[in-house]
Amino acid sequence: MKLGLLELVIVVLLIENSATSYYSDCERAFKDQDADALFKSLREATSSGKSGSYADLWDTYLSAFVKDTGYIKDYYSSYSKFTSEDRDRGSGGTVEGDKYNREHSIPKSWWGGSTAAGTQGADPFIVIPADKFVNNKRSNHPLGKVKKATFSSYDGYSKLGEADSSYGYSGTVFEPDDDVKGDLARIVFYSVVKYSNSYKWTSNEGSAYYRGDLSKNFGLTDYAVKLFTEWNEIDPPDEWEVNLNKALYNIQGNTNPFIDHPEYVNTLWGKNSVATHYTGKNNKLISKLLDYLLEPDEDIENEEEPDNFDFENLK
Repeated sequence: MKLGLLELVIVVLLIENSATSYYSDCERAFKDQDADALFKSLREATSSGKSGSYADLWDTYLSAFVKDTGYIKDYYSSYSKFTSEDRDRGSGGTVEGDKYNREHSIPKSWWGGSTAAGTQGADPFIVIPADKFVNNKRSNHPLGKVKKATFSSYDGYSKLGEADSSYGYSGTVFEPDDDVKGDLARIVFYSVVKYSNSYKWTSNEGSAYYRGDLSKNFGLTDYAVKLFTEWNEIDPPDEWEVNLNKALYNIQGNTNPFIDHPEYVNTLWGKNSVATHYTGKNNKLISKLLDYLLEPDEDIENEEEPDNFDFENLK
């Protein structure tokens, strides 16, 4: 086995990408591919955290949702360049890029509208910053694949329109950009493990996602499983989302487990999901380093940069 600098690098990366104590029970259940035990462990792991107040979300956005550009992350528009001055204070937002507000990515009308502290209505994993104008266009419609758009945000980043019924839902849906589809899918999966009554969030169009009972899919509909497992796969967690997860853990005391471990989706809801323990830009690096380190080579000892390891193709 090759030792030295590469081994040190892999150890550092593995430490960075794991939270052993937080996910220990989850990892045991995942190793056994025991969906019921994994679900129970995920619920226990997320139960320790409690959201702050609805008003606290404004500060949370400034501390956790600011991108490298200095602007606040907008999940619905690519046009905006929001700062703290652009938050919704009750007026404005009649055009795209003017104001951002607190968007219940899972519409609050589906559970009755509460935004009390400690509930899903004030949870920053669910209530995210979004362009006010585009948010109003979405209204309470579920997410989905748009077949025929009646509205598109700037540069087609988000769309509203008739659903592609091949996923199992007919009606009006809101389709976000590919860049955030996985983010929003993992929010739905998070809602199921974090909130024990989520299967009852069926008011208005909530029955698109939630069954109303726990007879199947841990409370999700077949439509939600088909759509969101696909989105989880095509848009895996990137570095920004992983860092957001860490920031919100420091604020709220729990993570969204499906950001750190998107492979858990596969165990709980089927095979149409990523199957890797590693997230973001380190996936490829870790995989190649593991292949290299575990390959026996008695002729090479303590190399700092071996000639047969292709660093260029890691980019």
